[in-house]
Formats: sequence, structure tokens, C-alpha cells
Amino acid sequence: RRLLNARLADVAGGPGHYTVTIEQAGQAQAYPCGAVILALGAQPWPLGAEHWVDRARTRTQAEFAAELAAGGLADLRHIVIQLCAERETAARCSRVCCRAGLRQALQAKRLQPAAEVTVLYRDLFLGGPAGDAAWDELVEAQAAGVAFIRYHPAHPPVVGEKALMVPIPATHDAVE
Repeated sequence: RRLLNARLADVAGGPGHYTVTIEQAGQAQAYPCGAVILALGAQPWPLGAEHWVDRARTRTQAEFAAELAAGGLADLRHIVIQLCAERETAARCSRVCCRAGLRQALQAKRLQPAAEVTVLYRDLFLGGPAGDAAWDELVEAQAAGVAFIRYHPAHPPVVGEKALMVPIPATHDAVE
């Protein structure tokens, strides 16, 4: 279960039989669970002036999620979601960005069916076995027309003024 802007209000019980109370939007909801894992202090990686991105045309996943929630895609016709843009090694993989990007691609297509939505990825980590909900979302995204293009870290996408070039190392071609 994904809860955003929520607060842990109470934990009762013991190992294997917890009841966790979460407050969200002024309402409290109790959830039974067997274990409790809290991850505190995570912060999105900032995109400052030193990065290769044009901040006028680029959003972090958190910023794009907020735009999607507000329905602010009315004028977008070409949407590119680049995964693993800053990751140097697999050890730094958060294991959540790919699924979030996949969901955002689907949501963008639902809000703007005519928009061209492309996901650029190095490794598409969906976390579970085939048949998992994420795999169903991948199939749904492909059926909706979302394009998936894999790139090599030694040949990253090149952001131009009016185009995005993705080198394809195996063929020495580029996709524009």
C-alpha cells in the first residue's frame, strides 16, 4: 500500500501481530500487519544548475507526480521519462524509481491519450516475478502506446534544443 503525506500515529501489538494506525488527510486508518519497517529521511536528489538538464523542461519524479495529480498535462504532446539518469552503480539503485516511472507513464497516457510517452531506461527493475502487478502495468503501458527504449550508460541520451537523441550502441544509430 502506498501512502503519501501520511504520518505514523500509533503502533500496537507485537511481532507478527501489529496494528499500525496511519493519519492521512486528517483521517486515521488502522492496518493489521506482521512486521513494521520505517524508512525515514529519504530525500529526492536535487537537480541543480550543475546538472546537464534544462530545468525549464525537466522535472524530477516527485515534481512530475505533483503535475500529474493536478492534471497539468494539457499542453504536453511529447513526454520522456528517463530512468537511471544519475545512477553510477547498481548499488545505488533505489528499487522504486522504475515502478514509479512506469505508473507515471500510464497516468500520463490516461490524462493525454494522444501524447507520445517514451520511457528511457538502463535496467528496468520491476521487483517481482512475471505475473506481478508491475508486469501487468508494463504490458498495459505497451498496449497504450508507451515506447520503451534501453540505453547504455556509456552512451546516454543527448538532450538538444528541440530533440532528444538516444544512441543505440549495437547498431551505431540513434533514435530521435
